[in-house]
Amino acid sequence: MVSSRCKKRLIALTFCAAISLLLLYKVQLERTESVTLLKRTKDFSGVIPERDKSFTTRETHEDKRKDKTGDDDLFGDDDNDTDEELKTIPFEAVTDPPRKIHRGLEANDEVEDTLDWLNEHGVNRPSDTTEEEVPLEKQVPDPDMLPTTAKPLTRSKNGNTSTVSNLVKSRTSETETNKSHSSLLFTLPRSTQSLKPEKVKTRSEHRNSSTKVDDEELATTSNSANQSSDITTTPRSTQPSKSERDENLETELNSTLVSVLFTNATSGTQQDHSSLPSTPYTTPSSTGAPTPVYTPTPDLNSCKLPELDPWDLSIRHLLRDVGNDPVCGNGYPVSAFDIVGNRLVLSGEVDGSSIDFSHVNVETIHRNQGDDGNVHYEDQGNPFKSSTQEYQPSRKINASDFLILDYRLKSRKEVATYFARAVPQQDVIENSKLIREKLNGQGENEGLDLNVLLLGIDSVSAANFRRKMPKTINYLKTALKTYFMSGQTVIGDATTPALTAILTGLYETEPPEGRQGYHNGAPIDNWPWIMKLYKERGYVTLMSEDDPTMGAFNLRLMGFRDPPAHHYMRPFWLALEEKGERDEPGLCSRSTFMVNYTLDYILSYFAAYPDTPKFTYAFMSYLTHAHPNHLSYADNDILRLLHTFVERNYHNNTMIILFGDHGSRNDDVRNTMQGKLEERLPWLSISVPDWLIRKFPHIGLALEHNQHIITSPFDMHATLRHILTYPKEPHGEKTQSLFTQLPHTRTCSDAGVDDHWCPCLEFTEVNASSKDVIGGAEMAVKYINDVILSRTELLRGSCAKVQLKKILKAVRYRPNDKLRRFSSTNQDSDRAVNFGEPTPDSSHYRINFMTTPGDALFEASVAVRDDHKVKVNPFISRTNVYGNQPSCISRKEPYARKFCYCKDMKAPV
Repeated sequence: MVSSRCKKRLIALTFCAAISLLLLYKVQLERTESVTLLKRTKDFSGVIPERDKSFTTRETHEDKRKDKTGDDDLFGDDDNDTDEELKTIPFEAVTDPPRKIHRGLEANDEVEDTLDWLNEHGVNRPSDTTEEEVPLEKQVPDPDMLPTTAKPLTRSKNGNTSTVSNLVKSRTSETETNKSHSSLLFTLPRSTQSLKPEKVKTRSEHRNSSTKVDDEELATTSNSANQSSDITTTPRSTQPSKSERDENLETELNSTLVSVLFTNATSGTQQDHSSLPSTPYTTPSSTGAPTPVYTPTPDLNSCKLPELDPWDLSIRHLLRDVGNDPVCGNGYPVSAFDIVGNRLVLSGEVDGSSIDFSHVNVETIHRNQGDDGNVHYEDQGNPFKSSTQEYQPSRKINASDFLILDYRLKSRKEVATYFARAVPQQDVIENSKLIREKLNGQGENEGLDLNVLLLGIDSVSAANFRRKMPKTINYLKTALKTYFMSGQTVIGDATTPALTAILTGLYETEPPEGRQGYHNGAPIDNWPWIMKLYKERGYVTLMSEDDPTMGAFNLRLMGFRDPPAHHYMRPFWLALEEKGERDEPGLCSRSTFMVNYTLDYILSYFAAYPDTPKFTYAFMSYLTHAHPNHLSYADNDILRLLHTFVERNYHNNTMIILFGDHGSRNDDVRNTMQGKLEERLPWLSISVPDWLIRKFPHIGLALEHNQHIITSPFDMHATLRHILTYPKEPHGEKTQSLFTQLPHTRTCSDAGVDDHWCPCLEFTEVNASSKDVIGGAEMAVKYINDVILSRTELLRGSCAKVQLKKILKAVRYRPNDKLRRFSSTNQDSDRAVNFGEPTPDSSHYRINFMTTPGDALFEASVAVRDDHKVKVNPFISRTNVYGNQPSCISRKEPYARKFCYCKDMKAPV
């Protein structure tokens, strides 16, 4: 029997427990009702969330400009701002007419209302066309049709986080967009009410788990992932339902800036070549040098990377659309022959009866022994039976990968054709088998057993790749499992530092001296080349750089005494130069587009070694070194390469890395702030087989995680080594493999990047009562009222016009001082630099403000240009829950909910 003392204790304990549960419930309820999710910190490339499960609010990147005088405030000292001064500023609205303003609001009859408003402000209406007829370059980003490379991590209904297993869903119809059409340019208003900044108390909770989990555990828990968020407690004016609170946490309260750059046409309206957007703003501002607009990546990262608009106003007048046909030929006939199985065969494009088979001759091209700069030729005679005038299969030509075919037509015209194709080396195949058998016998089963294709293009920034390669990007997204590393940056001037870091993991000054003109300089064979490591693991290797006079390892360095790879293409390029077999821009050799020599050589190499692991490094300079706009010529052909990889199933065991060494360095774009940033942000995409992600899910999670964190060529080298050592991480690297998650706290220094190359933005909190900030907030409110809430009759009749009530916080962001003042290096690849005057820039702000009625909290990015116009990023984030404020339109206009306060709702006291 229980004593009375025990009964009293039990009662007391029960009572305390009940009180505790009630308190916890109340705290949780209040927190759930008032919580605001400000940041979602995961951003995935190459994966597409299912639309019926989540919709993520997106923001494009716009914004930052600086006054010519360097003052933070374009109109005077911030501390002396007065309403009278603001009243003197004229108002003017100018914009490119948006085709679509918000997803869900895109029906043509509804857009008419918005276009009417724009037309009233002096903007020409677009022609009335059907959705399929709208020119790609004039379409505006549709938030839910934004690139698959920029979908943030979203919480599913069961509370788990979407990961690789439930995000891999191909999108077969995406619309190519021009982000520049998604922003409005305003001049600051005549009057701006005096607003006192008010600070909001915030409470941030960061959770960044990096616990290592076995692959088996990850595979069975594919719906969970690391996540980070900032929580802000804010006042509420209305009470949301539980389902709405879940929805808000899931979709509406995302304010992370997400890139919209990788949107392409994949349907019948696919763009054949790069097109510039139609816009009245194609010349620099009359008030000074053109300046760019950009927004930063998620706040959680220590390095805030600029997300650049490829068609930014500051460079648009410098861009040129050359199409995608290099028009090779110039009177030269198409070659009558191809090589199949190392035999000459008729190509099918020329009638064999027109050829004089008795006058055919083959010369093979060979590298001089111990000489990286000269070649010789060996006559192989006529591979056909010279006694006949009719076509018969030729004998095999195995003496070299490279040959010159001279033949005569019966019309007496002489024709020369150059061929580059990989002839399988039997000793390499046998040696590879022995090495791999030995390693297996010793129980050394490290490595992922992946082929590697490193395909680089000179002077290609991420932004220029987006401008010029729409078909390739679309294929990378839809047919391959691709990750787009938007934080890739440079470590030095020109090509040599980048390629040295990728292939050796070192700065070029660290290995034994190999620079031209330096004491004790010698050929660079003894550098720690990554090709050597792959050879030791039984790989066959290929190396090619197509401009032998500008080669990264031959112009400033002393080249190689012995071939650095089993298949070394330099002799072929030297022969073309020696015999003058290319045009001046480096686009064509007779009727052949130069890029195709490299691409076809790669394809022949993969065909020659079907069962031998392959490491392939090829770099193309002719195309874009001096002409960045020529990149679009390669779109169809690189697409052909990728399609052939898929068609022949090469992609199923190959990691495909497409990369640029740096952005443009030799044109007028580089003299703008946009150009400086583009130079430092080259293209990098990594495509991996699907099975790799299924077998090792944490590799996929790491690649997704790393897409918007600063990376460098040193990381690429560590990744290449990791392929050979997996699951062990490679030792002795400057940085770390991209197969592992990089920390959010990573800085340029951590990535091996000097300050003057560092693209990270610096943030400074500014006076929220300054004219720039007040004008920017007013223009954001105007955008909400005049565009979003005026788009349909239902919105105009149901939603109250909102007014700016308070500015809570404003920060200014811009590149670091050394980047802005960087002028040049003493010579290519020199780490000693020269500085000058800062490059002109806009004033860029991120503003948090409150509107009335409803006390809605918003965050907007704006850029105040040097001509006093304000550019508003149209993807404005709502940063507190809206409850039932938009109940009058929530069913018919779901994507306007975060902006609408119903007129029939009683305003809070």
